[in-house]
Amino acid sequence: MERIDFRRQLKHLYMPSAQAFSLGDVPRMRYLYDDEAPTLARLHDAYLPQNGLIPNGRHHEIYIGDRRKAAPDKLKTVLRQPVKSAR
Repeated sequence: MERIDFRRQLKHLYMPSAQAFSLGDVPRMRYLYDDEAPTLARLHDAYLPQNGLIPNGRHHEIYIGDRRKAAPDKLKTVLRQPVKSAR
């Protein structure tokens, strides 16, 4: 019986790929780990309209600290929202 080496035949599926992209203008907000929803609401309802901006893509988070090791009140997150001018 012939042995099939799937790792070799499907190696293209496991190769990381890099794509260049530009986020443009991205406001950043820092908040505690559990405060994502109110912070995102404040960004969308207050900050963006006051500055003549609208969302331009999905927001993303950058977690600072290790959830397994740090106390919950020490976990911080950076929230980034790509934006464009509303005008």
